[in-house]
Amino acid sequence: MKLAKVIPIFKSGAKDIASNYRPISILSHFSNIFENLMHKKLVSLLDTNNIIAKHQIDFRSGLSTFLALNQLHNYRLRLNDSGQYTCGKFLDLKKAFDTVNHKILPDKLNHYGIRGLPLDFFTSYLQNRQQFVFANGVQSDKM
Repeated sequence: MKLAKVIPIFKSGAKDIASNYRPISILSHFSNIFENLMHKKLVSLLDTNNIIAKHQIDFRSGLSTFLALNQLHNYRLRLNDSGQYTCGKFLDLKKAFDTVNHKILPDKLNHYGIRGLPLDFFTSYLQNRQQFVFANGVQSDKM
C-alpha cells in the first residue's frame, strides 16, 4: 500500500523537457479503494465539524471555480453598491498537493480533532513510502 509506480504523462511543449510531463502515481487497486474510503470519511468529518472554510472551493465535491468567481463578483457588487472600493489578489499554488509536508500533516490533523487510531493510521500511512518511475519500458530503482 506504500509503493507507487510513477508514470510521466506528456502535457505539451517540447518532449525533451522534463517539466512538460505530469507524473501520475499508480497504486494498487486495494490502495485506491482504501484511500477513497478514507478520503470520504475525512471530508465528512471536516464538513460535519465546519473545519473547512466555507470559501474553500478547490477539491470539494459540487463546488467549482465558477462558483468562486460568482461569489467574488457578488461580493464586489455589494461593496460597490455601498460606495466601497474593492481589489483582488489571487494566488495560484503550483503543485500545492505535491508540497504537503508529511511530517507536519499529522500535527495539523491532531489540531483539527483527528486523534487516536485514525491519527496513528494517517501517520503510519505517510511514513516510509516508496516509488519508482516507469518510462519508455524502463523501471528506476525504488526511492
